[in-house]
Amino acid sequence: MLLGGCSALRFTYNQAPQLSYWQVDSYFDLSHEQAPQVRAALAGWYRWHRTEELPDYADQLARLRAEALQPATAAQACGWLDQALSRFERAAFHALPQVAELALTITPQQIAHLERKHRDLNDDFTKKFLQPTPQARREAQVERVVERSEDFYGRLDRDQRRRIAEAVARSPFDADRLFVERVARQQAVVQMLRRVVAERPAVERIEQMLRTLVAHLRQSPRDAYAGYQQRLRQFNCAFIADIHNAMTPAQREHAARKLEGYEADLRALAGMAVPPG
Repeated sequence: MLLGGCSALRFTYNQAPQLSYWQVDSYFDLSHEQAPQVRAALAGWYRWHRTEELPDYADQLARLRAEALQPATAAQACGWLDQALSRFERAAFHALPQVAELALTITPQQIAHLERKHRDLNDDFTKKFLQPTPQARREAQVERVVERSEDFYGRLDRDQRRRIAEAVARSPFDADRLFVERVARQQAVVQMLRRVVAERPAVERIEQMLRTLVAHLRQSPRDAYAGYQQRLRQFNCAFIADIHNAMTPAQREHAARKLEGYEADLRALAGMAVPPG
């Protein structure tokens, strides 16, 4: 949904198995023996996702399209966020058996490669979110929110931009806190893989460990961050509703047409013949 246009969604989804393979390879530097296993797992997962998940996504977008024309409440916005997270978890959990089997083939050298990848990604995060001054961070955050809002609603006026800037100034979002949590999650993945290499547990046990890691994305096992997650969620729900309610009828219509385009794309993708894996 963050893609630039409807045609981009269709094109990218059809290329997704190959793009996902490149992504996995960038994290682990896959061996010749691992490559066919990963390609087959990705092809199978996307076949399932295309036939089982995309129709449900399209139905949800149809409901959102109708709601987009009306005012919203914070509770309604929380419902949208929860639905999106639940769908992410369902998709992630479906992949766990194949991921667990791949984990058994990971080598210490590949774990070291993963750690280097994490460092590169953290450098990118620092450049994007950890500007040297609080003012620079707020300005960058306002720019991100305005860009996403305009992609969805169309051009914002001065008052709407002001409301976004004021909301960002009140937001509990803390990039430093997020960075610390991000590193902790990365370390949890590395520790799990090292345990797999050392202990060679059963695939079912690895699946359980992976399921725990996915569940921790919804609620951190670190109490301080879990509390922060809840505060930020409540703020964001109210923020989403407030920004939506500040939009004009024409802007809400723009959002509805955007959702209609995505819905049409997903229905078309669900009905297409699956490209060969």
